[in-house]
Amino acid sequence: MSTGREVLLRQKSTMIIGTMPWTAALFFIGSLALCGLPPFNGFISEYLIVIGMFKSLPLADLNHSVVLLCAITSLVLAGGLAIFCFTKAFGITFLGQPRSEEAIAPNEACKMMILPQTVTVLFILLIGLASPLFVKPVFEMVTAGFYITDTIPTVESSIMNLSKVSILSGIFIGIVILLLVYRSFHLKRRLVTTGPVWGCAYTVSSPKQQYTAASYSYNYNYLAKPLLGTQKIMEEMEEEEIFPGERDFRSFSEDMFRTKLIDVPVGRISGMLKKIAVMQTGEIRHYILYAFVFILFVLLLTFFNLI
Repeated sequence: MSTGREVLLRQKSTMIIGTMPWTAALFFIGSLALCGLPPFNGFISEYLIVIGMFKSLPLADLNHSVVLLCAITSLVLAGGLAIFCFTKAFGITFLGQPRSEEAIAPNEACKMMILPQTVTVLFILLIGLASPLFVKPVFEMVTAGFYITDTIPTVESSIMNLSKVSILSGIFIGIVILLLVYRSFHLKRRLVTTGPVWGCAYTVSSPKQQYTAASYSYNYNYLAKPLLGTQKIMEEMEEEEIFPGERDFRSFSEDMFRTKLIDVPVGRISGMLKKIAVMQTGEIRHYILYAFVFILFVLLLTFFNLI
């Protein structure tokens, strides 16, 4: 990120959209593209994936149909979670009141940092608005590389649909630009003042009263608590403690897949190996005894025709 901040400081660098407008705008467009919203390239890629899955359903058997439906549902859910994630990330990072001294007057990123992001955003918009120009060569390379000849009607229909999507996206952007031009022209004839953030007529709010990333996603984290393994560490207050002193509060989520599927089996296997490790005494006579027992064991198995 061009904010120049570490991830852990991101929650403290709010209200920088006014002083870092280019960074905020580029981050916002990139977030929309990652969420798979039109008219950006993320929507085009997800659209092609979903259309391909739907067109594969009539030719699939029951098992493959179930897999395709689960994949489509997962893709839709992932898009919804992405929207939630990036609204949280953008709001916590660029909106609200500053939570630290560094966020009061930050400097905009230099041109050498803004330029590559701007080029990336231009390609994001170009792929979204002129998707047939990019998708058609890809289709041709895939069909030629895999010697596919019976998908030409499907490819042509997909490109036609993408053309319609691009036209509608262009119309949408044109309407937005016209509204912005009208708004700018309309406000030039009026007195525009800047004041504190209006919060239900309460204008002396504190940064501590704002949403944090954890509080913003609390409801979703609570629903997914068994999967996230969220833990809170805090010293509880006593009943007779009228004026509580300073306390530390820490909240973190564990990787449940690593904890349950990797750490637990590895721990059990390590415990078994530690029990066997007592046989490593370092005495040569013990190792000779192990070899003798092993040979005797093999002879017994051979005698009873077990090997």
